[in-house]
Amino acid sequence: MFSSEDIYMSVDTGRTWSVENSGLDPSEDIISTTLAVKGDTLFAGTETGVFCRTSGEKSWRSAQGNVPNNAVWVLCSSSDAVYAIMGRGLYRTRNSGMSWTLIDSNSTWHLNPSTLLVQDSVIIAGIGIGYNSNVSTNLGVTWTAGHIGSTHSSVNALVLGAGALYAGTSEGVFRSLDHGTTWTAVSAG
Repeated sequence: MFSSEDIYMSVDTGRTWSVENSGLDPSEDIISTTLAVKGDTLFAGTETGVFCRTSGEKSWRSAQGNVPNNAVWVLCSSSDAVYAIMGRGLYRTRNSGMSWTLIDSNSTWHLNPSTLLVQDSVIIAGIGIGYNSNVSTNLGVTWTAGHIGSTHSSVNALVLGAGALYAGTSEGVFRSLDHGTTWTAVSAG
């Protein structure tokens, strides 16, 4: 769990919580929606980059690798990598942040990125109002701008479940059965 200034951790399924900020600059805010887990490593995005800590470690360490210090908008993990929208680009690391590969520097990444989901070769990013999603079916080689709901809808969450992709938007929940190509409303918001 996190607030704008602290990361809270629980080791007893939520009965007790402790602030776990050691290694982070106390003047930085922990930007919301920027925690990701890969194996036994927890990643956190801040105003100046990515930090991580492995289970059992008591302090955060930089996972910025070869990327300039940028605000981290969104983090997510897949079965083999961690992805981050930082500055104006989408990046991937497969070695716990020692090095990052720029996947795409599309100019829309800075337009209120809100959520990111990666599964197999599909990457779907919620990027705010208007063309509120970017979809790639080939791990970022090509992209299609799309709409989930109307052009006034913002995408707040993306999750996989029961063979479908779900998007939580300002207009309700939408479902896609074709990797985000088409969407159907399943609730009103």
